[in-house]
Amino acid sequence: MDEHPLDLNQIPKQLCENVLVGANGESFMLGMIVGNNLSPFALTPEHAKRLAKLLAEKVAIFEREYRPIDEEQKIPSPMQISDLGDDPA
Repeated sequence: MDEHPLDLNQIPKQLCENVLVGANGESFMLGMIVGNNLSPFALTPEHAKRLAKLLAEKVAIFEREYRPIDEEQKIPSPMQISDLGDDPA
């Protein structure tokens, strides 16, 4: 195993604007949407359950340390169509 753990603060990030989730009898499918791009991921049911548990723990820590999260709040993307120049419409 690598002696230097991955530092998530040091890697480039994209703002995931939406997530699609589906399942069949063998796996869970996640679609992470960034702008007009979708990055698909498949997880075993065991990995999906561990991810759900980890996210619940991290959300609880965030709310304890920073603020309650309003699930209904709509957060605009930091990149708006106006940032790209002329409106294509």
